[in-house]
Formats: sequence, structure tokens, C-alpha cells
Amino acid sequence: MADPFTLAAIGGVALTQGISFLYTQAGELIKRWRGHKDAAAAATPAQTQHTIQAPAALGGRALTVSPDMTLVATRAEELLRLRAALSNYADNVEPVNPNDSHLIQNVAELRAALEAILGVHLTFEGEDRPASGQPMVTSTVQVGSVEGTVTGVQVGGAVTGGRIDSDVTAADVRSGGSVTGVSIGTLGPPTPSASPGKPPPSPAELHDGGLR
Repeated sequence: MADPFTLAAIGGVALTQGISFLYTQAGELIKRWRGHKDAAAAATPAQTQHTIQAPAALGGRALTVSPDMTLVATRAEELLRLRAALSNYADNVEPVNPNDSHLIQNVAELRAALEAILGVHLTFEGEDRPASGQPMVTSTVQVGSVEGTVTGVQVGGAVTGGRIDSDVTAADVRSGGSVTGVSIGTLGPPTPSASPGKPPPSPAELHDGGLR
């Protein structure tokens, strides 16, 4: 989770916007989860992609998200607790005080929970972290003896931004076994390829804007 003290420097107006957004999203996720519980397919809730609008304080962009409803189920009590703690600030009944460490801690915890569920960063303008909407993947794997291959997160395509947290713990890795935290097909933007028979571009050529 991000250091909550970085949120204290955001300012009251931006924090108020952010709290209202986080409060609303937590409520929508709880409602959706309860709808899945009441449905016949509640045992295997699907991930449905949709778009949410971030306020200006969090970048002002339309964010495409795929909520993990199974994760909502496991963290429902946490979401309800944090949402209740922030209700008076979200409803503008109480003014937001950036120096209130308890308030800032609650905001940081709710944001971290929503980021894990939605799979994207929710970043205030001015924070030194990936922008809102950048992908965020968290994986925790605990295994006993490993004889084959265990990978915490595997991405087949290219990754140009965002954050991946993978925690893989194995009690015993036997001969022939392997444990990998993150496996990524391509990290960063694709490198321009040279024409047949022509050497690859030099760093100076790339810096000047491409091939010459």
C-alpha cells in the first residue's frame, strides 16, 4: 500500500473529490457483489469489464476496469468498514482535514482495496506513482514442494506501464523445478527493427526521433 503520508500533501479539495469517488465505487461494488450472491451463478461470479469516470483529482479520465468479484466477496467487510468511516466526508457533512492521520489512513486503505479489486491504479494528481488507469496486478502464491514450474504472474503480451506485485513462496524446490515471480513477454515499447542488411539504429539515432 502507498505511504498514506503522500496523500496528506494532496490538499483538502482534491482529497474530498477522491474520497467521494472511492466511497461511491466501494458502494457500487458491494451492490454488484450482493446481486451476484442472489443470482444462481453466485458461486462463480464473472468479471465484467466496464468504464468508470475518475474525477479531476484522480486524473479526470475514463477508466476501463474488470472488477474481481471474488475479491470483493473476500474483502466485503473491509470495504463496508472503510466506507462507513468515510461517509461523513463523502457526504460533505465533515470537512476533510489532510492533517488527520486517521482519516488519511482510511483513505489509503480503501484506495488500496479498490486498486486490487479493479486492477488499475487510482492516483491523485501530483503523486509520484503510476497514473490512474495504469494496470495493477497483485498475486500471492504459497506452495509446498515444487517439481514442475510455478509462476506468480505471466503476461504473454507487451507491458509498457503499470505495476505488478507478485509474492511467491515455496517450501521446497526440487531438482527440475522452478519458481518465477513474474514472467513478461515484452517489457517496454517495441524497439524499431532495422531493414534487412542494415545494422540496428544507434542510441543517438533513436534519440533524434527514429531512423535516418
